[in-house]
Amino acid sequence: MTYNAAVGGQDRSASTAASTAPGRLISQCADPFSLEVHRAIELGYPMGDGCGLPLLPIYIARAHDAQLQEIVQRAAEGVSQLTVLVGESSSGKTRACWEAVQVLPAGWRLWHPFAPSRPEAVLRDLGHVRPGTVVWLNEIQHYLLTATKTLGEHVAAGLHSLMHDPERTPVLVIGTAWPEHWAALTPSPQENETDHHPHARALLTATGTTLVVPDRFSEADLRSLQTAAFNDPRLAYAAEHAEQGHITQYLAGAPALIDRYRTSPPGAKALIEAAMDARCLGHGPALPLTLLEAAADGYLTDHQRNLLSDDWLERALAYVAAPLRGIRGALTPIRPGKAHPTFAHPHYLLADYLEKHGRIVRGITPAPASLWTALTDHASRTDLPAFARSASDRGLMRLAVQLWTAAADADAGDSTARLRVAETLVEAGRPEEALPWLQRACELYSNTPQASDPWLLNWVRSRLVQAGYPEVPGVDDTTWRKSVAANGSEWVLSATVDQLRDQQGLEEALAWLRAAAERGNPSATRKAVEMLIKAGRDSEALGWFQRAAASGRPETAYEACLAAAAVLKEEGRIDEALTWCQRAAEGGQPICAYQAAREAAEMLAEEGRIDEALSWFQRAATTRGLPDRRSSSHAAMAAVFMLQEAGRTGDLPIWLWKRAEGGDVLTMITFVLMLEAGTSDELLAWLRNRAERGDPLAMYALAHGGPAEDAEFWSSRALAYFQSVEGAHDWHQRLKGLDPDSSWDELAALNMAVEILEDSDRAEEADVWIRDRAESGDPAAAKILASRLWKAGSIAKALAWYQHAAETGDHSVVTYIADILGEMGRTEEAIAWYRRTAERKYHLLATDKIASLLEKGGRLQDAGRFKRYGLEPDGSLATPWETPPPR
Repeated sequence: MTYNAAVGGQDRSASTAASTAPGRLISQCADPFSLEVHRAIELGYPMGDGCGLPLLPIYIARAHDAQLQEIVQRAAEGVSQLTVLVGESSSGKTRACWEAVQVLPAGWRLWHPFAPSRPEAVLRDLGHVRPGTVVWLNEIQHYLLTATKTLGEHVAAGLHSLMHDPERTPVLVIGTAWPEHWAALTPSPQENETDHHPHARALLTATGTTLVVPDRFSEADLRSLQTAAFNDPRLAYAAEHAEQGHITQYLAGAPALIDRYRTSPPGAKALIEAAMDARCLGHGPALPLTLLEAAADGYLTDHQRNLLSDDWLERALAYVAAPLRGIRGALTPIRPGKAHPTFAHPHYLLADYLEKHGRIVRGITPAPASLWTALTDHASRTDLPAFARSASDRGLMRLAVQLWTAAADADAGDSTARLRVAETLVEAGRPEEALPWLQRACELYSNTPQASDPWLLNWVRSRLVQAGYPEVPGVDDTTWRKSVAANGSEWVLSATVDQLRDQQGLEEALAWLRAAAERGNPSATRKAVEMLIKAGRDSEALGWFQRAAASGRPETAYEACLAAAAVLKEEGRIDEALTWCQRAAEGGQPICAYQAAREAAEMLAEEGRIDEALSWFQRAATTRGLPDRRSSSHAAMAAVFMLQEAGRTGDLPIWLWKRAEGGDVLTMITFVLMLEAGTSDELLAWLRNRAERGDPLAMYALAHGGPAEDAEFWSSRALAYFQSVEGAHDWHQRLKGLDPDSSWDELAALNMAVEILEDSDRAEEADVWIRDRAESGDPAAAKILASRLWKAGSIAKALAWYQHAAETGDHSVVTYIADILGEMGRTEEAIAWYRRTAERKYHLLATDKIASLLEKGGRLQDAGRFKRYGLEPDGSLATPWETPPPR
């Protein structure tokens, strides 16, 4: 019997209990906009009144919708489900969720936790969720990527418990995310790196299903759109005006929003850009008007400021808030209601597509000092840690300390903020000022060890010892172990348990690990399995794995398998290691299955067991559901290289030929490398057949490594493809299909064409062609031209073209520009460009390079000042400042 049939037979007295559950019946959710579905463009037709157009355009179901419906159906049949739709802004994620839940049977509820803040709303009411509830987590980063790390982790842990609670099955947790937020939540930490989101990662990758929403319509989708457009003029308008299949974005009015931003009067543009920068620096979606007004001054020139009227703010707000083609304006006031909390002062929302646009057009522009001051004075206190991290990344040391201090004052029991002050001061070579902050952090740490950061405490203490302070404040062993059990990264946990084992024996260490595993620390099971395998207690290690798998932590269980395999491999027990790899590969977790297959294949390859290794490489290459599309191709490449090293290039298995025949780019590249190294007639014949059918990589391979008499012919064919607009576009799509988030610079059509010309002794022709492309405004060509000029010794010309590339949107060149300026002795300009580099995501200010430049220029005092006090927001060296005493 399905869940819904069972529900139908239950006593109706359950409705009384349901009335106290969060959310409301889906049948009563008539307003999709309250769930953050974007409004569509308006064309002057009546809408939503029963006789005109519906509130939303006719829905065009795409490939991901079929997968989503299967997930919803499983929930309807009684099995709890969690799914996250990942895609760019305005790609149709939230609309897809809205359409999907409409098919759930009567009685299902929908809960959209929002106020007072999204994570707080989840934690407040999650325990009251009943079976048959949709938990609506639009923009899931607001729930899991919180300014306070533990808040998001508590939300993830709560959702994990909900998903595995048999008393509340079924529920459907449905969310959306941008790719960059997904990437921030899901990757496993590198060795010795703090694991910031273990619960969130386990929830999303082990418990949930990821659905990728393309940012453009496919050819099949566009055909469906044309059919539906006969009955909805909004779709017809979008089909006519949208570029390159970006239908959903156009429907949401994004192009018009960007046009309005570009043509804004100075006051309005200042407000928009202040909002863009505030969001980029870590502010939450709700932006106080006081903050925007105070920050706007720094976005105006003196001339613009002098021309503003007395009522400029009212005029600017009216301009930015005005609806645009049926959607809200660039900055719109938050109105009190069910979906939003009531603020004491006006708050505004920045349109999300415009926020995304801001990260591009302002991606290397430092925020003015006025914004930092406004953030300090007017922003939500919960966002202070995010601002402090942003300031630290940019070398704004004084501001970072000021913001961490404010965060500490806002939460009297927060040890982490105080540790961050100590960390900043230690890095600045000011250990004497860091000591009292560490002391105060340790006092607070003992009160809340489970909510503290053991890695950070260990780092600060170690650096102070290195600075010559042997008596450094710390915490007692009991507090430390509680903290590590709750939040310790793999490295910290491993060091802690090794010390415990050495002091009190293996059994005490295992007991502590068992408690840590029960608290949800994913590293505990892996460490216990490693220790037991090394002790020769394999059956007990197997028991740990089985308990983890049975307790709803499959990712932890199968990562423990890989840890066991690694230990056994080190001991030379290859067949036993393979048994553990087999357990991991059969666990149903794509990443673990892939890693297990790769590990097994590489072990066997090292042992010379080539045929067995090939079988495991095939398993890795055919693993489904991997977040990185390149992984399966890498496994295929590794198999080819293994055969080549073993001298068995004539033994390529059928599955490798099929991958290449299917157009897998990386496998084809491997074949190209094989041909260049000299290989079989079979491969040569196969590549010739592919080339004759128009495959550009096959043509490239034959031009490089084929018979000399054919090289000119295939070079000409390949060059025609890569230099043509159609060929370049087709090639770009193939690369993006492999991995949409990578730039693929080395394999870009421009580089391929240049390489073909150079290999044909036509380097001068390559220079002329690239220069023509660069002068026509192509930033990729400008970057290539700059690189060629640099290698030829034309430094000044290279600098000019790198700057041109940066100005036309290629932000990857800013470090090159800064380095060149530094080598030319133009120190102040170099520092300005290094500051721009720090504005890029995942980049930090190049403090060592800046200090070195100052020292080489004979400015030793300035270099010392920079190291101790950092920069100010305007880029000047900070004057000496003192740290306040901790509270």
